Amino acid sequence: MEKRREEIVKKILTALSVILLTLSVAGVAGATTVAFSNVVGTAPYAAGNSGVKFTPTQDLIVSALGYYDADSDGLLHDHILGIYNSSAELVSGPVTVGGKSFLQDNFSYTYITPITLLAGNSYIVVGQDIVGDDQAVPANWSSVVIAPGISQVSYVYNYDLALSFPNVPYGNPYFGPNFLFDAASSPVPEPATMLLLGIGLIGLVGFGRKKLLK
Repeated sequence: MEKRREEIVKKILTALSVILLTLSVAGVAGATTVAFSNVVGTAPYAAGNSGVKFTPTQDLIVSALGYYDADSDGLLHDHILGIYNSSAELVSGPVTVGGKSFLQDNFSYTYITPITLLAGNSYIVVGQDIVGDDQAVPANWSSVVIAPGISQVSYVYNYDLALSFPNVPYGNPYFGPNFLFDAASSPVPEPATMLLLGIGLIGLVGFGRKKLLK
């Protein structure tokens, strides 16, 4: 009878351990969002800077900047990217994206030191275009999926050969640049924090097992 009870307790504790570890991994994965998705249609474009102007409707924590990579087969050239505020001040970057940095949804990304973009302020994410690499050229904005938390999107550009503030508007979007973010109102726990929490809970479960068997 005692042996049977110990086996049942052991199974329960094993199941709890699996659940706790699963929750820890889920927390590590987070809920990082792509700012602009369903970006289709490609065409080579002259050198200059492509910029997407936008206004966050909530505070956003940007964790990566990316440049369009047709078919996710790698960029031929390095592209310089950054984020400007409405005062033409560079608030993030410059950073370089090239080769096969970190591929997701036909964009090649590089991680940056996280930066918070404030709700209600205007920003422009900018990518330096280089002849030889592709850009995404959707027919119009209606085909682009804009992530929740972002509004008032428009396309701007310039022909500067160095990364700079683009201020020439154009109706249809060119990509160019993109970014990954998390909503500041629901921060993602750090991986180490979640794993330590999971390990700690498993330890408590083990302690409870000993007490129960006694």
